[in-house]
This record gives sequence, C-alpha cells and structure tokens, in this order.
Amino acid sequence: MHYFSTDPKCLMRYATSFNVKEDKILNWRDFIRYSCKPLQEMMPLWPDKPTDFRKANLEYSTEIRKLAKTLLGMISESLGLSTEYINDLFGDHSQLMSCNLYPACPNPELALGLVGHTDPGGITLLMQNDVGGLQVLQEDRWVPVTPISNTLVVNLGDMTQILSNGKYKSPVHRVVTNSNKERVTVVTAYGPSMETFVAPVPQLVDSSCPPIYKGCLYGEFMEMMQRNALNNKKSILDSLTITNL
Repeated sequence: MHYFSTDPKCLMRYATSFNVKEDKILNWRDFIRYSCKPLQEMMPLWPDKPTDFRKANLEYSTEIRKLAKTLLGMISESLGLSTEYINDLFGDHSQLMSCNLYPACPNPELALGLVGHTDPGGITLLMQNDVGGLQVLQEDRWVPVTPISNTLVVNLGDMTQILSNGKYKSPVHRVVTNSNKERVTVVTAYGPSMETFVAPVPQLVDSSCPPIYKGCLYGEFMEMMQRNALNNKKSILDSLTITNL
C-alpha cells in the first residue's frame, strides 16, 4: 500500500483499476505500474522487496526494449519505410511496465479482469503464465488468446494505427476472470516520447489514399486517455478520425 495511488499519471503506482475516480466498471485485478524511463531516475522508485526485483527488472526492461525496437523496425520495413523510421519518430521513447495479478474470482460471470480497450502507444509486449483470459474482439466476437509457453504476445497500439494511416490496427481486447486459478502477467508498453507529434506518415498518404487521422502530440493523447474511463478510450482515437473523406 506504500505505492497506492488513484492518480493514473503516477510513475510508480499500485492500484486495482485504471482510473478509480472515473471508471464506471472497476477491474478484478491488482497491479503495480511503473516507468522505465529514464532508468537511473526511476530505479530508486521501484520496489526494493523482493530484494532482487530492481536487478531483475533492469535486465528484463533493457532486453524487452531491444525487442520492441526490432519489431518496430520490421513494421517500418513492411510499410515501405526505412528500418529506423518509426524508432526515429518515437524519439526519446516512453516505456511503461505493469505487473498484473488477476485473482481467482468466485463469480467470473459478474466481473472482468480488465474491460475492453485499446493500447495507446506503439507496441505492447505481454508475458503471461499458463492461465488464459486474454480475449480480442474480432467481428463483434470475443476470441480467446490461448497462452503458449515461452512466448510473448505482441499487440499494436493507437499510435501505430495513426502513423500507418490505418494499415495496422490497434485491436480492442479485454481480460476475463477465472474461478479456480489466478492469472499473472507482465506487460511492457513501448511508445513515443510525450513530446512526439504522431500523424499519418507522409509517404503513406496521397490523393488516392488521403489521411484518415489528424495528428496529435502523444502527451496530449495520454492526457485525454487519463481523463476518461478506460472503457471509453477508443473514442479518443475516434475523435482524431477525419470524417470528411
């Protein structure tokens, strides 16, 4: 409880829901959420119990950042851009991690571990135990994502959808509860710096393929997200959609 905060902007935070003051539906989970940037400033704020947490988290956050940058390089190439285009665009990137515990729920039909939402950043990497619960919305149907041992789940965020002009999508996903087992996940959210202006990449826009989205500062996007309930977050991306095509 030393780290408990109701402020979604807090860089080292324990809580049970995204925004306790605003969310209409509270989630069946506990989490600690913390920034990994800049490392030397953030490390003293991380928990010192268990005693090896900081060391292990430093190593993991460093390696997972390398993977995120590699994957974004591949996405850049798939869009016909230079390998480092997206990484250069993201600049002095943001990196947040969240350790989530979804306890066994006595009435799973009455509670969600995490309500439906999209991720705001560029790319999200999920490590999970063998207890399922993640679902992705596909054609108005929730599709389970079955855990596979020794793998990471890769999810794309709203900023990737905007910069790719809709060629890549940030999928709506949620977590359902389990009546018998607890689910544990470690999530890394990698995205632009808060000062980065994200808009459809000029090379992907022309008269036959006009921009679908207005540009925005990532920090302003996050501000809007943090002021809204989690289950309304998709409307923020919708608000940037250009409708007079």
